[in-house]
Amino acid sequence: MPVVVRPLAPETKRNYTDDYCLFFDFLWGRGKTWREATADGLRDFEDWQTRSLRNPRRVGGSR
Repeated sequence: MPVVVRPLAPETKRNYTDDYCLFFDFLWGRGKTWREATADGLRDFEDWQTRSLRNPRRVGGSR
């Protein structure tokens, strides 16, 4: 069965773009480029974004 990809709403695209920018900034702050991103780095980002007390602008887990 073929995969059907539906167009994303403009707001969804904007939200994805914001999330990617945050992740890329997170990597940059650790001296990494997006090509050097790893699964561990993604887990670190998720922890920083949702739980770390070092991040004063944490977001909810569903984000």
